Amino acid sequence: MNHQEFTRTLSEAVQLPANERYGCFAGVHTAIWKEYQQAVQSILPARAAEASSDGRSIAQVVGHIAEWDRFFIQMCAEFMMGIQRPRSWSLKGYLGTDGSVMDFDNIESFNQYQMKRQADLPWGEIQQTALRAGEVLYCLFSTSGLMDGAHLEDSKPAHWYLPGFKGEVPLAWMVWAVIMEHEGVEHAVDLGIAG
Repeated sequence: MNHQEFTRTLSEAVQLPANERYGCFAGVHTAIWKEYQQAVQSILPARAAEASSDGRSIAQVVGHIAEWDRFFIQMCAEFMMGIQRPRSWSLKGYLGTDGSVMDFDNIESFNQYQMKRQADLPWGEIQQTALRAGEVLYCLFSTSGLMDGAHLEDSKPAHWYLPGFKGEVPLAWMVWAVIMEHEGVEHAVDLGIAG
């Protein structure tokens, strides 16, 4: 799904009643998850070592997505616990794989930390983490009683601007959109996802 199609679809969906919006978002997520999963599974070590469009290796791009997905899983846990605006949305309380808790000042500092941490990780480990985290997120949003419409609606309103839509929506909907955009649109060229 290309960026223009993704944006148009979400701009239309966000204006629907919550249950219809959920169905539309779920359909987009299913398509994106299948493409992302297949793309990551098909990357061989030689391809993982190649440079991406921004100079990072393909492995670093996938590792970047994987760590954001891990952070988004934390956000979802906070939403499901009834927290209307998770600390993790403000880059606070990130849980490292060793159990350490970290706060970040901005997105770039999070990205730089992950790039350094993953510098010597083998491709197989990065690939496995990416697939596992992506699947957990997909299951969270596609399983009744988890990140379903009720939990999405129960988050704090946040301002969202999309071409064709400007207004407030519950924050959890924005988080879901960011997850999908990151996995299926933003890095699609480097992952070899048709768009």
